[in-house]
Order: sequence, then C-alpha cells, then structure tokens
Amino acid sequence: MQGFSAKDIDSFELELSKLNIKVPARGEGRKTEHCEQYQIYHQLKGLFEAGKIEYPASLVKRERPDFVLMLGQNIWGIETTEVVHPDWARASTLPESQNDDSVLDPSLFKWGTKNRSLTKLREIASKEKLTGTGWAGDSVEIEFAQSIYDTVCAKHLKLIEGYERFQKDCLLIYHNLSPPILDFDRGAELASEALNGYWQEQGFSIVVVHKNNSIGCYT
Repeated sequence: MQGFSAKDIDSFELELSKLNIKVPARGEGRKTEHCEQYQIYHQLKGLFEAGKIEYPASLVKRERPDFVLMLGQNIWGIETTEVVHPDWARASTLPESQNDDSVLDPSLFKWGTKNRSLTKLREIASKEKLTGTGWAGDSVEIEFAQSIYDTVCAKHLKLIEGYERFQKDCLLIYHNLSPPILDFDRGAELASEALNGYWQEQGFSIVVVHKNNSIGCYT
C-alpha cells in the first residue's frame, strides 16, 4: 500500500473501498503491513461515517510514523500498534493449540502477566479445559484501561526519540486482547481517567482505540 488521494466524497469512498483489509491468521503469512492497513481502514471509515473527512484528502504510507493523513488543511501523523499479550500471540500459533480438543484459556494471558517459556506455552496450549482464574466485577474494563495506558506510554518513548512530528500526532491502537465481553463504555471511561496522567505538550495529541465494532477517541 502506497496511499491514495481523493478530491471529494465520492472519490474518497471509492478509494476506501479499494483497501485490502484481509488479515491472515497468525502463523499463516500475517505481516505488519496487513495489520496497519486493517487499522487505518477502520479509522478512515469511522471518520468518513462521522462526516469528519475534509477535502482534498490524501493518505501516504511511510515509517516513523506509519502514515501521514492530510484532510483539507490539517496534517495528521498516524502511528499504529496492536495491544496483544505476546505469549497469547505465540501460543495461538503452536501446533498444540490447533488440536480439536485443545482450549487456549485467555485468562492465562491477562495484561501484565509475565512471559513464559516455550515449554510452558506448549503445556498451556495442549490443555483441554479452562484452568485460569477468570475475571470478576469490572476487572475486564480495568485491564482494558491499563493496557491502553501502558501502550501509549511505551509508544510515547519512541515518538520523542525521533518520529517526524505533524499538526496532529495520532496513535491508533488495535485492541486485540481476548478477555470476556467488554463493557466498552465503562472501559472507555476508565481509559480516559488513566490517560489524564499522560497528556503532555510533546506527546500524542490524539489516541484512537479500535475494539471489536467500537472506536474510542481520546484527546
């Protein structure tokens, strides 16, 4: 993907429809580029449906940050990232997790859980029933908020170390943890509270979080 340009609403909608958002499964040829294109598509789709696209509009693929989005006179630098426990990503590609009877328990990969050895991951992936402690109360929403805050802080360090800066610097987060059903409104409220301690002049000016069919925007 190299990007596109659009002079009006019709051409923008056409260009958006051309983006390939098919993302292969982990271990089956998935690349960073697949995830980046999936993420930028959903952000643009959300802006378009909300009537927030100004024209002319253009999108350029690059690095540090991943995209430059120009809407009318506004220029956005957009960095993309995924929230996923690295052990969950590794375990989901192991042969043991592909067995018909195996059950990969998401509660064993809560945000903040320390990384495990490959041997331990193979043992977990081969289990045939849930063995974790699960979630209670609003612990799912608390974990959601903490993962967003930690991710923003980690990306902030890279931002100030040498990313090109624009009128608006946006971090686009694809939230891909796998806990039970999230109360998105409550999670968004807690995330907003957590990010109150982040905002600073040299940091991201906008954080966008994509989770399932919901998009939250924090400034």
